Amino acid sequence: MFVKIDSWNRYEFDFVSNDVRTSNFQAELNDGSLIDLHIRIEKKSHELLPNAYNMAFGPLNPKGQIDDRAQLTYKDYSKVFSTILWSALTYLKRSYRSFPGDRWLG
Repeated sequence: MFVKIDSWNRYEFDFVSNDVRTSNFQAELNDGSLIDLHIRIEKKSHELLPNAYNMAFGPLNPKGQIDDRAQLTYKDYSKVFSTILWSALTYLKRSYRSFPGDRWLG
């Protein structure tokens, strides 16, 4: 599988929180159906890596939590991952203005 990251080829977000930590968009699956994908960046940094923040993405499970282990077959993997990385980049740019210094997402 080849994935090309392209900031111009991404899905439109249906929701983005004010702090850009949570967002969601609809992605097309290989069978033509649409699925809601959610992105969440934790508020608290990792206890062993003080500048690293967990980023999860995927559909919601029945408990309303992101299922980051879901196995989905996307029609356009490049578009899905470009959208997710755009969200990460936007968060890092905004958080740097508020809290200068190195920050990582994992």
